[in-house]
Amino acid sequence: MAGNVSVGPVMVPGMATEVVRYKYRLRPGALAERALMQEWHRCRFLWNESVHQFTTGRNPSFAKLSTLLTETRARSSWLQGGSQVA
Repeated sequence: MAGNVSVGPVMVPGMATEVVRYKYRLRPGALAERALMQEWHRCRFLWNESVHQFTTGRNPSFAKLSTLLTETRARSSWLQGGSQVA
């Protein structure tokens, strides 16, 4: 996993303008990568379910989505295994 971060331009009165860039990489181990991918799949599933709720015209409130999430987590051991704050 890699990414770039650009910060700039840095403005200092009386000095030249400079663009500062940083490059970072995440190199998780096999176990951490597996856990991250499982969490990603859970998040994607929940996002798709939320989009489905809106595209079918249900337009649920935040409270209704929270209730649906709680009910779905209670029925699914796969979702129970994930983070509650992701």
